[in-house]
Amino acid sequence: MKSISLLQLARLAGVSKTTVSLILNGKSDRYKISSSTKKRVLKLATENNYKPNILARNLSMGKSMTVGVIVPDLKDHDNSVLVGTIEQELFAAGYQMVLGISGSDEERTEKILLEMTERKVDGILYVSPGDKISDASEPEIPLVSVGDISEDHPSVTIDVDAGMKMIIGYWYPRGRRTMGYVGLTKRNEDIKKSFHENYIERFSMKDDRLFLVADQFDKKKLKQHLLSIAKKGINAVFFETPLLAFQALKILKEPDMYGFEDVAIGSFGYHPSFDVVQKDIIYVSKPLEKMAKESTGMLFDLMSGKQHEVIHKKTEPQFLF
Repeated sequence: MKSISLLQLARLAGVSKTTVSLILNGKSDRYKISSSTKKRVLKLATENNYKPNILARNLSMGKSMTVGVIVPDLKDHDNSVLVGTIEQELFAAGYQMVLGISGSDEERTEKILLEMTERKVDGILYVSPGDKISDASEPEIPLVSVGDISEDHPSVTIDVDAGMKMIIGYWYPRGRRTMGYVGLTKRNEDIKKSFHENYIERFSMKDDRLFLVADQFDKKKLKQHLLSIAKKGINAVFFETPLLAFQALKILKEPDMYGFEDVAIGSFGYHPSFDVVQKDIIYVSKPLEKMAKESTGMLFDLMSGKQHEVIHKKTEPQFLF
């Protein structure tokens, strides 16, 4: 049965829209509306399948009950877990998620931010941002950064330095002293900085052990880097993201790839493929569900006015091998 509008319901009942609204919102006694009118309106509402306009009701309260979530992509295991947990937290609190896939593109990110602002979302969770938000697209609504520290916004991230020390501290005493780093050109600067400080500077190594790609799916460039790593005699390779490690593992299965038989592999983050490959992989496990819950809670505090200062919260990683 087709639902009728509030105005149509009021006409059927022979009363004003205001009277119908007061009755449906449980305020009939406060405004001394007769019990007979109340019964008639409720009966007609049921018989005619009346459904309230939730969006209009929320906007009248100054809320849309929606939260924007911006993520580079959902192919990455970490991003999928973060977004899935965030959605569960929002749903439990009565909010709907408005998802935006940025592709780590600054112009696209700006457009998504603008669209979310125009849709009047109550807040935004910016998951694993690759680039900083430009001043021109700075939203005027509460925003929390998830997975990366933002100077201008509260954030929940992993303690990168602790994770890097776990990896290096495991490899170095076991003779894995010529380490290489495979990462992305425009993201995760904090991980690169930690590798530089805790390995290159600490052990006075040459600063030519970073192999960077612009795109995690650039198989040709990644293969070139892997061949260079084998020629340099590097015996341990750290991958900046689990997706990069996964792509590398696929390349290493090709018949023309050699020289990696005794090369240890590590990753900052987990990928499901690590459970089935023959090669042992060590990795820093991120407390993703905890990060998602803490960042969502932080955003709720901002939206309710309970929190005003910029807080950066780091969660402790776990080392697995």
